[in-house]
Amino acid sequence: MPPQDINGDTMKGQPFLTADGWVWFRGTDDTLWRVFNDGSQQSNPGNNTTSSSPLVTADGWVWFQGTNNGLYSMRTDGSQRSTPGNNSCLDRPLVDADGWVWFQGTNNGLNSMRPDGSQKSTPGDNFCLGRPFVTDFGCVWFRGANDGLYYMKADGSQRSTPGNNATNSAPFVDQISQARESVTSQAAPVWSTDCGNWLRWIGNHEVLFARSVSLSHRMLVCGSYFHSVGAGL
Repeated sequence: MPPQDINGDTMKGQPFLTADGWVWFRGTDDTLWRVFNDGSQQSNPGNNTTSSSPLVTADGWVWFQGTNNGLYSMRTDGSQRSTPGNNSCLDRPLVDADGWVWFQGTNNGLNSMRPDGSQKSTPGDNFCLGRPFVTDFGCVWFRGANDGLYYMKADGSQRSTPGNNATNSAPFVDQISQARESVTSQAAPVWSTDCGNWLRWIGNHEVLFARSVSLSHRMLVCGSYFHSVGAGL
């Protein structure tokens, strides 16, 4: 299917698509919008604004960075908005499979907390640039303050820079083996569904890389195909 223009809307960043067909996005005026994927029912729940792309969880909570850098959560209808723990962030938060909220603090600390703001910590006392990514099996990947591509366990242990790679973007781990669309250094990639566990990031020379997490080899993504460029770990 070719790309479709929904309502002629424009946006900043990457949209978030929910399983039930809603598209959430940050408008060019920082309005937090949602619209059904056929272009109908567009609204601005709670009249909120955002400084990054939102995240919507399967149980119906929307997490976003406010234009005041507040870390907000609300129901999808805009109700029950709060700033759990009165925290601030510099990018979109991430909620992992165990319900922990991960975010880049305003001091660049890599923080985690429960959804109610309790048990906040900075595992391993790490710093990050951009949102981290946490896999379903508890591995945290992030861009360090020195642009290193880091990995650690959720408790902060076993931190390393596999392959001594660097990145200019937040990393992303998926379960696919082929990209659907080409990407630029200014936007996160959009992916189809296939197989395998792949870590993806944009290197310091604006090149999109992929690394097999399980097979431990590094590949360069060129367009929508993979070309091996040497061994990693």
